Formats: sequence, structure tokens, C-alpha cells
Amino acid sequence: MDSRTNAALAIKCIEAAILARNVPTGEPTVASDRAPQFISAEFREYLSDCGIAHRMGNQQSQEVIEAWADQLRRRLSGQASWKNADEASNAIATCFEQYNSSGHSPDAAAGVASCG
Repeated sequence: MDSRTNAALAIKCIEAAILARNVPTGEPTVASDRAPQFISAEFREYLSDCGIAHRMGNQQSQEVIEAWADQLRRRLSGQASWKNADEASNAIATCFEQYNSSGHSPDAAAGVASCG
């Protein structure tokens, strides 16, 4: 996939997240790495048009994110009892919500410990 296709997918994900949480336009901030889809003109223009701030991480923040994602994968990999993709998606969303409401500990991976 090229960065334009990836940008379109990233935009759809942002739209879905905003709708799912009923967040008014202009309030959210999107944090990302510097992958092509996030630095593309299409993605930047979309965020600007919607009044969404964009914060791109550095190498250290990327390492924290990757550690958190690795912990999430390990924590949820034993959950073979999901009946469908919606149950799996809900479990992951629960982990994110717990992490987001925890005050973001300096050790981001620690936020996953209570998921399950």
C-alpha cells in the first residue's frame, strides 16, 4: 500500500474513534509516529480541516508505545475464549480506556497490567 492508501485508512480510523466516543471536533489530539500515512499531505489536511491537533512522537516515545503494544499483545494473547471479533475488539478497547483513565504512568506498559 502506498502512503495515500494508508492515509485514507488512518483517516477512517480517526473518524470512527471520534464518532464512537462522541468527541466534538476541535478537542482531540492525535499522537502518531512519523510513518508515511501520518506525515502525508492528505492526513495533515484532514486533521487541520477538522481542528484536530497532531503530535508526532520521537524515538523514545515510539519505544514506549511499542513496549505498551507488546504488553497488550501478551496480555490478550491468552484470551482464546472470544466468540467473535467484536469481543476481541471490546477487550482491546477496554485496555485502552483503562490506560487512558489511569493518568498515563511513566511506564506505559504498566497500564496494561489491569486489562483482561
